This record gives sequence, C-alpha cells and structure tokens, in this order.
Amino acid sequence: MDERSGKAIIQAIVDSYSSPVVRAYCSARFLILRQRFYEEISQYIRPDARVLELGCGFGLFSLYVALSEPGRVEAGQDLDARRIQLARRAARRLGAGNARFDVGDALAYRAGRERYDAVVLIDLVHHLPRDRARAVLGQCRDSLGPDGLMLVKEVETGNTFKTGFTYVADRAVAGLDCPIHYRSRGEMRALLTDLGFRVRHHSMIDYIPFPHIFYVATRR
Repeated sequence: MDERSGKAIIQAIVDSYSSPVVRAYCSARFLILRQRFYEEISQYIRPDARVLELGCGFGLFSLYVALSEPGRVEAGQDLDARRIQLARRAARRLGAGNARFDVGDALAYRAGRERYDAVVLIDLVHHLPRDRARAVLGQCRDSLGPDGLMLVKEVETGNTFKTGFTYVADRAVAGLDCPIHYRSRGEMRALLTDLGFRVRHHSMIDYIPFPHIFYVATRR
C-alpha cells in the first residue's frame, strides 16, 4: 500500500464518525500514532491474517488493518460499549465487512477455540493492573495459532521528561481511576520472554515527546 492510499484510509476512518467530538479525538489519535506507526505495526500482519485487537477503542487501528487488506479478518474488543457501537457504525459506513467489534473487558478475556495469527495491543498493557497483566498476556498467547505474533505498542521508560509528559496526557484522557504502569524495556521483554515468546523491540521515534516502543513477540 502506498502512502497516498494510507492517508486516504486514515481520512476515511476519521470522516466515518458522525460526532465532531469523536472526529477530533480520532484526528488527535492519528496525530500521536500516525500512518508511519500504523504501517510499522501492520507490516507484520499477513494479508490473509486473522487478527484480534484488545482495547481497540473506536476501532481506529482495527479499521486501518481491515481496510488496508480486505483478505484480513479483524476482531476488535473494548470495554466501552459506546466506543464499540461507534466502531461498528464506522465499519458499516466504510464497507469494512471483514471487521467486527464486540464489547469485552481485557481483564476477562479468555482464549477460546478461535485462533488468531496476530494479537495487537496498542497502549493497553500499561493500563492493566500490574498484578493482572501477565494473566492477560498469557491468554493472548494461548489464542495464537502456530507462529502467531503478539504486536505490542507501549510507553518506554528511561527519559524522565518524555515519560512525565506522557503520564500527564495519559491521565487527562484515562481519568484518575484508570491504572497507569509503565515498564522498562527490560521488564517488558522479560515478561514476554517468560511467557514463551521470542521478542524483538525498537523505539518508534517521534517529534512529539511520547516515548513509543514496539515489541514483536513470536510464539515459540
């Protein structure tokens, strides 16, 4: 997919939401996680893959994945029923019949019979209670088929200013009751390795001071 097609998909997704407030939020989200980052993540997803995204919100990445490759089957889950309703409506308007959205709490997610080629977690792990993250990641692992991938975008610690800036922005959006637990790359890598993954990671450099880091975890 060329850059122009990617931009067109992103604009179509933003335009598919009728609420100007939601459109403004989605535009801001695409400013933070831009097309380049979406391409960085989605390049690991096969054109015919079955994909699960937990904590999908309004379905921005899930819709991008589905529209980029019609052969993919995308399943998005989020705790917020209103966001899921809007994601479903957007999928219908966009003709994304290969994307479905369901209400679901990541903390209650359990691997079932359905197997996925990729599980995507974008800025979700640091919002899980610290003592529950391992169990959620373990269920994600168990839902993967052979050679399945877990693609995890997170916040990297180490730069006090960037981490602090991100925390303030995160807290403003998530509210006071939502947990926020950033992990160092060593801690995150150890957690994924201990769950049986081969792990690669790299920072995602941005001009906005968010310390993005991306983990590619392959099930062994």
